[in-house]
Amino acid sequence: MMKKGTFIVFLFLFQDILTKINILSTQLQSKKATLGNSVNLINGIIKTFETDRCSDKFKIIWKDIKEFADNLDISLDISKSSKRKKKEPTHLSDFCVSFKTGEADDCSSIIKYDNMPNDVANFEYWKINAYFKIMDCVINGMKNRFSLESLKIGVGVDNFIQLKYEESIEFVNKYEKILNISPERLKAEMIVLKNMINKENYEIDDIIPVVDKNIFPNFYKLLQTALTIPISSASCERSFSVMRRIKNWTRNTMTNDRFTNLSILHIERDLSHAIESENVLNIFSEKHRRLCLI
Repeated sequence: MMKKGTFIVFLFLFQDILTKINILSTQLQSKKATLGNSVNLINGIIKTFETDRCSDKFKIIWKDIKEFADNLDISLDISKSSKRKKKEPTHLSDFCVSFKTGEADDCSSIIKYDNMPNDVANFEYWKINAYFKIMDCVINGMKNRFSLESLKIGVGVDNFIQLKYEESIEFVNKYEKILNISPERLKAEMIVLKNMINKENYEIDDIIPVVDKNIFPNFYKLLQTALTIPISSASCERSFSVMRRIKNWTRNTMTNDRFTNLSILHIERDLSHAIESENVLNIFSEKHRRLCLI
């Protein structure tokens, strides 16, 4: 299967495409990543794919494919890569069939290349039936996943945390009726919070200590929503991987409390690694003065 022309062509195409997508994947898997600060990168990736959907770009990829296939003596001939022709069903033998779908699917995409030189026919076939189809699927998938509305809300969430009411209006309008929020009161609350913090660039750690749900009820509701909008599932996947590593067959009798505490220590290892073991021992020795720690 790996020595077939189809495998080689798709291998090189997906290597080129997934290398670019990996840049966005790495950004979205970051713990501090937000949809708002990833908008430029998302638009850049989509624009790159739209620019690459052309014959000139495929010529560069095709040159590498041809060189690789020639070195391994793998044929890229479309006649050897096409599907086996389907036969007419026996139960239709007595009927007058005006159109045969199986025959059309197998032959129509190859017949038009019969009068071309072999190299040109192979190039045109793989460009149209492989490269362009994959690129169209990727571009449409990216645009559906990162729609204009979702990107506007993502930018609005970032501006909301920066206490910019006018720039976050898309986010506010989205959840105004759902959370029963008064826009006028929300605007007043954000102005007061901005004067309380008195900083140019706000971080979420600067806002949380001063936000009281009784004093700033509208902002408090929207802040809860903003903090719970998921960007990716990377953190959850990491947590499940941690649980599988901690509770192995040697620790099968571990209680839930111990398992939870060990999981938290490992998941938040950036904080746990900063803890000095000497300080832990001193606190433990003070609570248990009768024990002699060497």
